[in-house]
Amino acid sequence: MGSGIINLVSQAGQGQYKTISQVATEVGRSMSAIKNAIRSGKVSGPTHRMTLGDGTTGQFVWLYTEADIRRLQKYFSELQPGPKKKRTTVRVRKSAA
Repeated sequence: MGSGIINLVSQAGQGQYKTISQVATEVGRSMSAIKNAIRSGKVSGPTHRMTLGDGTTGQFVWLYTEADIRRLQKYFSELQPGPKKKRTTVRVRKSAA
């Protein structure tokens, strides 16, 4: 789903919808951060779905409206960054046996 989808979306609805990659750039977060927030139920996801092709394959792409984007921006702006988890390395000592 590369630039072909983005071009298709930009033509549909006179640009009122955006793909997740466009939203990620606008919100300033990665696509995976947005997807994780939606999957975990912390923020609701996109509200528009565009069927691909003639509709017989069942393929579609979720699209974001301006209201969806504002909701995501609000969620991420209110998100308080917590302390980063320290990586722990477990060292295994070799016995002298």
